[in-house]
Amino acid sequence: MKKILSILTVLSVSTPLAIQAVSCSNELDLNNPYLVGKNIDKSQAKDSSGKYQFGVSNFYVIGDSLSDQDGLSGLINNKLSTSILKINLQLGGDGYGYDENGVHHSNFSNGPTASVQVSKALGLETFNASNQFVGIKEEYGKNYSVGGATAAQVSGISSILLNDVTVDKQTKTLISQQIIHEKDIVFFEIGGNDLMSMIDLRNSPSDQLKFMNDSLKRLRIALLNLLNNDVKNIIFMTPPIMSFVPRYANKTGDELKAITNVSSEYYENVLKLLNEINPYYNDSIHLYDLYKDTLGEKGETNLEKRWLDTFSDSSLKEKAKSNLRVAYTDESKMDFEVKLNDKPIDISEIIEELKTKPFDEVVNTIIEFLKNNLQAENILDVKIKTIKAQEHDDLNSFFFTDFVHPTKGVHELVSKDILNIIEEISKTWKN
Repeated sequence: MKKILSILTVLSVSTPLAIQAVSCSNELDLNNPYLVGKNIDKSQAKDSSGKYQFGVSNFYVIGDSLSDQDGLSGLINNKLSTSILKINLQLGGDGYGYDENGVHHSNFSNGPTASVQVSKALGLETFNASNQFVGIKEEYGKNYSVGGATAAQVSGISSILLNDVTVDKQTKTLISQQIIHEKDIVFFEIGGNDLMSMIDLRNSPSDQLKFMNDSLKRLRIALLNLLNNDVKNIIFMTPPIMSFVPRYANKTGDELKAITNVSSEYYENVLKLLNEINPYYNDSIHLYDLYKDTLGEKGETNLEKRWLDTFSDSSLKEKAKSNLRVAYTDESKMDFEVKLNDKPIDISEIIEELKTKPFDEVVNTIIEFLKNNLQAENILDVKIKTIKAQEHDDLNSFFFTDFVHPTKGVHELVSKDILNIIEEISKTWKN
């Protein structure tokens, strides 16, 4: 993910500078809780509601790569494309993305994410990605999640991209684009990337605490943006305990303790926040506790057991069991295919420069290249492909496609959980 974000951030800085395009975003108002989100401009909102399964009138998603489908690629395309340069980003390879009805969808799994599967089960005809840079009403989507997104603002080069899509800004965009109805459902999941950032800060307690506080503050704003604008049904999914994912599964001793401690602390603070807000809004937030579903240092967690039970063949089940908490793809390997006006560009040198040279020098290299090669109309195609570890074969026998993202079979289990919650919510509605 870091390598992907590094390359995309280089593009996000270099491209607008090369063609002198500028974009900006507004800071959020932190007034009285009941007023948060009340000043969001809804003049361009559209009514995309319908009559769907369980009586649902619409389904929206706020989140990160666990729900992203064409979100990160759409952000790049919408934010950076101009009248003279169109950018097409595609995620694929051995563990990312899938094709459906002749269309490639970029995401961080090998099939539809849970939220996409829910949208199909509810009967939504379309479930496209959307963000603040989509300016045409007809192109508004219902999935506001973006791979890499956080609640807190991040630092470093990836902030150039990701601070545009923190959850407070995702919810602000949703409210500005969509007319809300009483039986609309918002699925809200976030926190995995926040936790990984906090784990990286484990040797700097003050910075870790500052990051956590910012995450909780913006999470609160995001929820209030929805609740103060008539959203009545939010399904909030907590992040898993991070010792459960391949990136940290083999950690031991003090390092493991630090990972589990920050996961637990963040989880408890999120629950405290939800419990603080919920009574004032008629208990409109419904908890999907993924943290508890993935809790357990030894043996399989509840979610893992449920996934293993989907294998009827005992030999396949044993194979799947041996692959728990193992990444199917090799995080150190990735293929980047870049073309400008259908002419291949070798970016291996740029990737190496990112490891050794200051960021601004790498950006300047890209700017000069674009200035010297841009024509009246241009198309920049970027394909990012993951590569499986050499010893791995059957992706369906893996719980994780990479260091943190689950495979489509796991997403299917989660989608069923979400649908069950939606059905229970619908029973409280008056006809």
